[in-house]
Amino acid sequence: MRRTFWMWMLIPMMMTSACDLSASEKKSAPPTTEKTKAPVSQEDAQQKVMEGIDRRLNREKYPFQLIMKDGSVLEGKQEGTDWSLESQSGESPKIEVVKKGDQIKLTLGKKVEQLNRRQFGLLSPRDHLLLVKESILRVRKLPDQTIHDKKVKGFQVDLSSEDIGDKLGDWMGKAFSKGAANRASRKFRLRYQFWFEAENRELAQLNIRIVPFEEDDTKEEVIYRF
Repeated sequence: MRRTFWMWMLIPMMMTSACDLSASEKKSAPPTTEKTKAPVSQEDAQQKVMEGIDRRLNREKYPFQLIMKDGSVLEGKQEGTDWSLESQSGESPKIEVVKKGDQIKLTLGKKVEQLNRRQFGLLSPRDHLLLVKESILRVRKLPDQTIHDKKVKGFQVDLSSEDIGDKLGDWMGKAFSKGAANRASRKFRLRYQFWFEAENRELAQLNIRIVPFEEDDTKEEVIYRF
């Protein structure tokens, strides 16, 4: 779990070398697919996603789970722009990340480090939701499904590689040129799957995938569950 966590904690760095990564192929239980309904237009699908993102962003406090590709789970809390993540009891070494204001503290077992913004990458749901709002390229409706006994409506969102390349250069700092960042970003697609509860349209689950354009390269995925 520690290795997988670090890859996603340093997501900008991982995105520059996604083709070199390997990970367990264990996945969470697949959702049950419901009957496919009439197609939804790109414009309508994007509007529904944006509305769902805004509903979540407007919530001041909420708990969440971050589920790694190897099946390990981190318990999280979002409070405004601050957040925390902690590995479940029994995990060794214990992992805890706490962001308060501009301060980020990482605890790995008995080791404690202070991090800057570039070092911790994208970990909170809020950071990902804001990234989608800024860099959305296209949206398509997915078939309705059932996830953990909840009826949900899904949408798949691909982000603009050009926008991600620009942001990647900013994340990595002056030592990493914008040209190199844009070349790296064109080796993969950053893809989000939003699952909204059918009853109240609240975000129930967010799947995030790094999908390399080369078929032989390893895909990476994490899940946020609310």
